[in-house]
Amino acid sequence: MKIFLTVLFFLGGSFALHAQTVRCSTMESLAYRADENPELLNQINQVAAEITHSLDQNDRAGDPVYYIPVVVHVLYLADSLQQNLSDAIIESQIDVLNEDYRRLNDNAVNTRPEFLPVAGDAHIEFRLANVDPDGNSTNGITRTVGTPTIFGFPVTFYDPFTNNAKSDATGGKDPWPTNEYLNVWVCPLFTGLLGYAQFPGDDPLTDGVAIDYHVFGLNNPNATGLFDVYDGGRTTCHEVGHWLSLYHIWGDGDCTIDDGIADTPDADAQSQGCDLNKNTCTESSGPEFNDMVENYMDYSEDACMNMFTNGQINAMRTTLETERVDILSSPGWTAINETAFTIAEDVSVYPIPANENVFVEFRSEIKTEYSFTILNQLGQTVYESEILNADLTKINVDDFASGIYYVQLNADGNQAVKKFVKN
Repeated sequence: MKIFLTVLFFLGGSFALHAQTVRCSTMESLAYRADENPELLNQINQVAAEITHSLDQNDRAGDPVYYIPVVVHVLYLADSLQQNLSDAIIESQIDVLNEDYRRLNDNAVNTRPEFLPVAGDAHIEFRLANVDPDGNSTNGITRTVGTPTIFGFPVTFYDPFTNNAKSDATGGKDPWPTNEYLNVWVCPLFTGLLGYAQFPGDDPLTDGVAIDYHVFGLNNPNATGLFDVYDGGRTTCHEVGHWLSLYHIWGDGDCTIDDGIADTPDADAQSQGCDLNKNTCTESSGPEFNDMVENYMDYSEDACMNMFTNGQINAMRTTLETERVDILSSPGWTAINETAFTIAEDVSVYPIPANENVFVEFRSEIKTEYSFTILNQLGQTVYESEILNADLTKINVDDFASGIYYVQLNADGNQAVKKFVKN
């Protein structure tokens, strides 16, 4: 019982420091578990050092897009059905991840001019798994009526210290193979805690991220009260950043502690709200910058967050190429072929992002009959054309949900896939 009380005391102390909400408990979770297993911290530090060493040797020009299959484990209490989030909310969170990691987010225009030179596109995209560990088709979502326990005692929440969300034995859900899938547990976390993650090198049996059900996805009816400034899906973007080896931009210390990324300015503490005038540290060299409160790895409100830096992108991609390389060849997601075929250079799909209409234009001088279908991220057909013979075709997408779509074209036995984003 002593350990259980320690967990509650530690969480209670965190809430006192963060005004009733804790944006992220990744570092506290690590510290707690490292106290039980000191070697754990050495493992994670060694991985971080290897990633940092690799950064100096990588030329990131012409990066390919890396695809990460995701399984979302929804855990909900039997008497609280609002915790059982809809497929649409879950899919909207995948859309947010893709927009933010590809710098297609609407509020990218809010990045301050001094940070535009280092703001980048990670060329990382996320897909709900369409193949489960047994080789069966799946929508990438599991649903479990949770019965959480801590050290054998029934409770009504999941916490970052015992990792009780991540095991059938403690009333949660066992992960799918963590080297092949990004496991995301969406559940009722201890009151006010928004999320936490595990760094590369941590325990593979609990690897992944956990997000409170109030702040997962867009148009989530639970994102009210304390949670209404975290309603944009950015908590998940933040936690996935940790899973890809990123630390908080203030280095979880003062001005003498760094996050290991050269192009994030020093800061002495996390941000709250969106104070663009905040400048807590004097730069040790080079020009003076305000704190980068718009960075996804700060604690700013969701509407404020809008960028990763090139240095952070290098770290995340190096992580995928080294510590998490198996996930790039995972059988968990069978890709819609985005490789250009014969006709691809003759076709354009625009505008990107789209609002009301999308145009498919054949630029070739050779007129040909063609047809196309539009697929959503789950590979479901949402629009199918007739046989066409025109240079330009307009499709009304006003009723499409926001997200990423694929236009799969067929012409004279050749195929091409083009992508667009619907706002």
